[in-house]
Amino acid sequence: MSGIAAIVNGGPNASSIIDEMINIIRHRGPDCCEKLCDEWIALGHARLHTLGRHPRSDQSLIIQNESLAVVLDGEIYNYKELKRTLTSYPYRTERNAEIIIAAYQKWGTKCLHHFEGMFSFILYDYKRRIVFAARDHFGIKPLYYTEQGSKLLMASEVKSLLTQMGRVEANNSAIIEYWLTSCAEHRRETFFQGVQQLMPGEAFTYSGNTMSLFRYYDLKDHVYVDYDMSEERANENFLEVLTICVAESLQSVEKAGVLYSGGLDSSSLIACTNRLSNNILIQAFTSISNDSNPDEILIFKSMLQEFGVPEKFCNTEFNDADAVLRRSMWHLEMPFPLSSLCYDILSRTALDDGIVILLHGQAGGAVQAGGLFQYPCYLLDLFLKGNWASFLQGMKAWRPKGKGGALWQFSRALARHWAPTIYHRYKAQKNVLLKYFNQDLLSQVEFRDKLYDDPFNSVLENVTYVSMYATKQPRLLRVLDRFGQAYAREVRMAYMDHRLVEFLWSVPIHHKIQEGVQKLLVKNSMKGLIPEFSLKAPKNSFMQEHLSSQTKTLMEQEFKMILSSPSARQRGIYNPELFLQLRQPSEMNLKTLSKIGQIELWHQIFIDTNPQEASAFGVCP
Repeated sequence: MSGIAAIVNGGPNASSIIDEMINIIRHRGPDCCEKLCDEWIALGHARLHTLGRHPRSDQSLIIQNESLAVVLDGEIYNYKELKRTLTSYPYRTERNAEIIIAAYQKWGTKCLHHFEGMFSFILYDYKRRIVFAARDHFGIKPLYYTEQGSKLLMASEVKSLLTQMGRVEANNSAIIEYWLTSCAEHRRETFFQGVQQLMPGEAFTYSGNTMSLFRYYDLKDHVYVDYDMSEERANENFLEVLTICVAESLQSVEKAGVLYSGGLDSSSLIACTNRLSNNILIQAFTSISNDSNPDEILIFKSMLQEFGVPEKFCNTEFNDADAVLRRSMWHLEMPFPLSSLCYDILSRTALDDGIVILLHGQAGGAVQAGGLFQYPCYLLDLFLKGNWASFLQGMKAWRPKGKGGALWQFSRALARHWAPTIYHRYKAQKNVLLKYFNQDLLSQVEFRDKLYDDPFNSVLENVTYVSMYATKQPRLLRVLDRFGQAYAREVRMAYMDHRLVEFLWSVPIHHKIQEGVQKLLVKNSMKGLIPEFSLKAPKNSFMQEHLSSQTKTLMEQEFKMILSSPSARQRGIYNPELFLQLRQPSEMNLKTLSKIGQIELWHQIFIDTNPQEASAFGVCP
């Protein structure tokens, strides 16, 4: 677990520059820090020891030989296997970062096709004077960059780049698109003008002041449906692949935590960990609030007792909403769902308990077609293919949440599919809050009907693909990375391993959903391994409300204060007084108030304040 940074063409001050860049993200790696400088490039690395007293803990952070050097954030899970393949390389350390150098010497940039894990890295080729940087398949680990004149700066977090950028301008196009779509991670451009992110499955080389971007992995190029797969083979292979992914994410780890929701995905992680023979100590962390149902807490305790796993319940009550919001914005660098504040408490508690590695079941629902948003898409596929018997059975069994019944929800899905342009423009016109924005700024935003083109013939597959790259998963990846790293914890996600994602994609849909029941694959394969109650519980039946009504009231008051501030009145993006006058729930609920309030808060922290002063907001209690 690390914070990495680099500057190319930094000049005679490169050494002090890399110090500034690393120091501001030192929370990502508070145990040790190193740098490497020559006349062209400076590399910096801050690391947290995740291996306790393991011999690898005391070895150099920046791995180098006579011609190459690399800094790595994350883990190459299959480094031992690659080491057995790349036997001619003279290894000097036990760090898995060295396998990047060995693989690059053998395969060049095509080495990326051999790596499994969660990683971002920056490699420097001395002899050819080339920088090679990459990000893992689904972007679990972040990497940002900016070009400032002849200088190229790269880092794990944007704030590291801001230390060298002078006055930063807001990227209004990205901000307004976030307001319209609630998405901020789907585009290369960020909220910060001139700062870009390396996208998932992407890499670049940089030489002679020229950057060459390329994509080495895209899910759509690696998946297919194996219609001949039997239910028995699907269940067996799922359990085998998931156990391998969990085992690799826990290599050399003596104890770990599981962010436990009580659902199937986090339960399956505990079950697979229990199947391993390396005696890893596991502890479950669950968020609760003052409004949590005591009966559900008792159910959680009994389920974890069946697993033989000790539990820690973390109360998400906040007394100082201002400090919590400013600290969270400083670390996350863009707006975030308020419900994600639970990860601040969970990570802090893991720090207090001395647990560095945390497992999370992120994407488990999406890749199994188990999300609530995916069921109407499943029905739509049946409808469009004329599979009337299964369609009618599915409609009859469906009990959707939210406005309207099954027929209303299906009609909306059908409208989105058949007339996306008309549907989305109708939705945009109904967004009454748009009239309160600066119309000149709105006119600068290019209207897009879709965040991504549809690469598949299946509605369900297209929605899942967009979820992996543009909406739900990238948003939660940022939340988990930043809240974890704020307390020097690392969150690992077996369900985001591309091998597991590709396998689950290949499983025919009738092994995943039948007659209104989703996640059949995990339910069938985990019988006898996880508590029966969890297998039979309906989707989202456990403590989903992470914030109490009292905390929500505090948040609402805080956002109104933010929007009433002098800076908000002078910002020129929107009219805060008109926002605050809105009282109709359909126009201004807490979610909406939070979105616009966080946009103003982001400006206050990153535009109105220099990075060194703003870093005081990020101090964790």
